[in-house]
Amino acid sequence: MTIVQPILELNDVVKNFSGVQAVRGCTFSIEAGKATGLIGPNGAGKSTVIELISGFQIPDSGTIKFNGNEVQGRPAYKMSKLGVARTFQTTREWASLTTLENVLCATRDRRSEAAWRAIFDRRQIKRIDAEDRMRARDLLNRVGLLKVKNELSGNLSGGQKRLLEFAKVAFARPTLVLLDEPHAGVNPVMGNILAEQITNLSKDGMTVLMVEHNLGFLEKVCDNAIVMSLGQVIARGSMHDLRKDPKVMEAYLGEEESRG
Repeated sequence: MTIVQPILELNDVVKNFSGVQAVRGCTFSIEAGKATGLIGPNGAGKSTVIELISGFQIPDSGTIKFNGNEVQGRPAYKMSKLGVARTFQTTREWASLTTLENVLCATRDRRSEAAWRAIFDRRQIKRIDAEDRMRARDLLNRVGLLKVKNELSGNLSGGQKRLLEFAKVAFARPTLVLLDEPHAGVNPVMGNILAEQITNLSKDGMTVLMVEHNLGFLEKVCDNAIVMSLGQVIARGSMHDLRKDPKVMEAYLGEEESRG
């Protein structure tokens, strides 16, 4: 029997903010090549976990392993070089660069370090080779943004900016993609388009860990989900099974009662 090594492992991870324990004893692992959801009521610690994995926060204790190596405490730029990419609840783009230029600047490849300097010197972008340009155009076409490739990204609509993020992620070819509420603030039509793009990331061989409140959307794209409550994992499995889990129901019902 072949033992599959998880691509990501968290073991007893703890994070406090001014005495408040946002993550406490968080332990889970995910397999390579799959899309996994990270769900739970508000304040469960989901986004903090994404911050810890991506290097934007440092855990107080516990271990985080990526591809079998401990990476807790490594800064975000080092995690990016290792092959970890993330999106944010609010889209981020270089507003003064065109849509195409944004994609070209998303590479984590050393040979294209000039692309980062292009943020300050547009002439650098012209030196990026034709192969990269062709690939960037193909990815913009895949997300439906090829027609606006020469538009300044700051002029794009909210939905277009979200799609631009997926083109940038795909261009960087990360191993692990962390998505923080990609469905937030989008309409049902755009939601279907985003679901297709997340599926494309998996088809391209990337592993996806996605925080999402819209459980119907999550079920479209994720193989299974991990449920957090009060900073720790309380369950995992398919959405079909999780909907019948008393611990999961209690966590979500507790949130609804606190709103009432």
